[in-house]
Amino acid sequence: MPIEFPLGGGSSGGNPVVSATVDNNSTSSVATLDKNTVLSAMYYYSIYRKSDSDPEAVRSGIIFATHKTDSDAWDLIDILDGFDDLDGVGVTFSINSSTGEISYTSSNYSATGYESSLKIQQISELTQ
Repeated sequence: MPIEFPLGGGSSGGNPVVSATVDNNSTSSVATLDKNTVLSAMYYYSIYRKSDSDPEAVRSGIIFATHKTDSDAWDLIDILDGFDDLDGVGVTFSINSSTGEISYTSSNYSATGYESSLKIQQISELTQ
């Protein structure tokens, strides 16, 4: 399920927090950055997952995405905020270096009693 980030708005005047479920054992698009207008962007996220046979796992952090003009490629760094259940949450973020599409890949949790959430907010975007 693609997630859309309308800039501005939100009850506090900032960027809205977008909530979604984490699709089990799949890859899903989170956002796409336009290299013609965006130099870099930051997103804050929080992930929660559990099932009847997989213990509760929580992770939060910040994603930094930067476009390199000379090589015409995107880079992504995922920095945890210090709380991660030893990567037990099973979610990895990546960016397509040519298209700027940010996505996550999730591991396989048992389908029985599967619960998940992803909350993500664009906290900064630098434009050209």
